[in-house]
Amino acid sequence: MSRFVIVIPTIRQERPRFAEGMERIKASFTLPTELHVLDGKDGKVPTLNRALSSRLPNEDDAIYVTMDDDLWPEPGWQDAVVRAFQADPQLGVVCPWLGDSPEMAAYMGPDSLHPWTEVSGVRLRYLRPMRHIPGALLAFRSTCARQVGPQPETGLKYDIFEDAWRGRRAHKLGWKAAYVESPPITMIAFEDDETYLAQKAADIQSGRAIQESVLADAGLQDPLSWRLRRLIARLRGRAKD
Repeated sequence: MSRFVIVIPTIRQERPRFAEGMERIKASFTLPTELHVLDGKDGKVPTLNRALSSRLPNEDDAIYVTMDDDLWPEPGWQDAVVRAFQADPQLGVVCPWLGDSPEMAAYMGPDSLHPWTEVSGVRLRYLRPMRHIPGALLAFRSTCARQVGPQPETGLKYDIFEDAWRGRRAHKLGWKAAYVESPPITMIAFEDDETYLAQKAADIQSGRAIQESVLADAGLQDPLSWRLRRLIARLRGRAKD
């Protein structure tokens, strides 16, 4: 792998600890890296789409990373990502293991993961079909990112399904996704203002209402078996009322 290109969409440039977080991220780099911290005031998806068209490297062996602004990774995570891609040529999306705490387990989704396995000496936890890595840190082979392409823009500032859209599209294109064993990553909590939190809550509610249709329009809807299980669960719930 020749180099990393990392994009971080953010609206928190003025928040306490933001500068400290960016310095921690830069200090974690062990390989050639081009970092772009992007103003995300127009929304995460439009910002990522602009980055994809202007920042995606041309080299097929480059690694394109989209990262949230609230991560503090440790040095070595890039080396782990490279080892994962080298171990399995079908891997298109990789994330450093986010930790073993109950909070991280819930975030990653224990039902989404196969058990740990070793491939060419690298420990990986593959995602099950049609599951996805949450959007905290997504490392793509540049060829995979190019094929996945831009995401649909809904007008929301905070689309809850953007990581599902990208992860499912990569899967549909024949790529695998996995977590790789790596140094720990810390998620920090910013002191966000009430206006932002209210907007985020409203967008999450709106996003849930349109999620199924957005994914379906791209041919990325939930498998029929999942939809049937949810329907049965709802019917059973009504029967108990």
